[in-house]
Amino acid sequence: MDEITENTEAVEPTVCELSEDQYNEFFRVISILKESCDDLDIVDGVVRQRSTDNSSIFEINMQGYLNGVDLPLSQLKRKIDLLKMFAGNEVTLTVDSENCTFADEYSSLTFKKVQRSYLDNSFMSDEDLTAIFTLDEDTLLLTTEIPTRISERISAIKQGFNITAIQINFEEESANMTAITQSKDQSAQLMSDLITEMSVDGATDLLITPFVVDHDGDMSFKMYHIQDGVLVNKVETTIGNLDVVIYGKSRLVVDETE
Repeated sequence: MDEITENTEAVEPTVCELSEDQYNEFFRVISILKESCDDLDIVDGVVRQRSTDNSSIFEINMQGYLNGVDLPLSQLKRKIDLLKMFAGNEVTLTVDSENCTFADEYSSLTFKKVQRSYLDNSFMSDEDLTAIFTLDEDTLLLTTEIPTRISERISAIKQGFNITAIQINFEEESANMTAITQSKDQSAQLMSDLITEMSVDGATDLLITPFVVDHDGDMSFKMYHIQDGVLVNKVETTIGNLDVVIYGKSRLVVDETE
């Protein structure tokens, strides 16, 4: 089906000059989003949107070099190879009321802007986010750093085990991170002796996606027990100079055995 394009009054175009590194960071952002989102919706240089299956929320601030840019971009998987042709070059991004154009010294590529109401993954305001959950340090259950070597091992386990989730197992004031195949014939302990902020006995399954996205450096992982049995998980990392935050929810299954 053809894309439904925006019909808005003409406005002064927004022009951003992206260095080679900045464009490469932008391309890495859309590359990770295409695995979970059909579309991209940038508002004033910020991405804040749900994954298509509603399992995650991605938040990426690109205002450092896309300040003022509003860019709804549909069908990411179909556009990613087109945008890849500018990788390794300085790029000029021009956005007006009808089009967005990517150009380097040799070529240009223009997309008609799609109507936001037709996007599967539309921008979420701060109010939209707080309507879903509010994170309070009083509800913090677990906080830890995930070194790059551990996220690399999680990626290997994802492929080798063919799994979509890992587990956090709680015993009183400690926790460990594990993984197991669906047939339960292979298992791995990824991190152990994690100190919790509350005493809990139980377990939760975490979507593996936030731990295996392309990123630079270590990850910060926090888990909040926002209400009975409901956890909000927050993963923070970077892509180059960009801060990347991924939120997810999971259910705490409490061990009630004596």
